[in-house]
Amino acid sequence: RASINRPPTPDADEDREQKPTLQEVIHIK
Repeated sequence: RASINRPPTPDADEDREQKPTLQEVIHIK
């Protein structure tokens, strides 16, 4: 589960479950 630590990997399954990835983008930016 290193989606936050790792970049937007090609994990549609994880992306779907973790739709609220706005925090990630905000943190990364």
